[in-house]
Amino acid sequence: MKIKIAHLYYDLMNLYGENGNVRFLKRQLEEQDITTEVHFLSIEDDIKFDKYDVFYIGTGSESNQRLVLNHLMKYKKEIQAAIADERAVWTDDNYRDTR
Repeated sequence: MKIKIAHLYYDLMNLYGENGNVRFLKRQLEEQDITTEVHFLSIEDDIKFDKYDVFYIGTGSESNQRLVLNHLMKYKKEIQAAIADERAVWTDDNYRDTR
């Protein structure tokens, strides 16, 4: 088995060192004999959502969040398809619902 991870906006959304979360995930999968590929993608990349099994976005500053959101909007249909195929995992450990 092989899992392809897209670490999205690794350079913009890494406020708390979330790249360590991706390294940990990769190590855990490999310890289970699962081949793992991590691709580091950002604003300048054309993201092919159909080529990945897992998507990770860390936490970023408010201005970087706006940049990322604007970039992601052009991929709305591809993101919806990835979610429908149950391939998408969006992680932000630092999000807290304060309602």
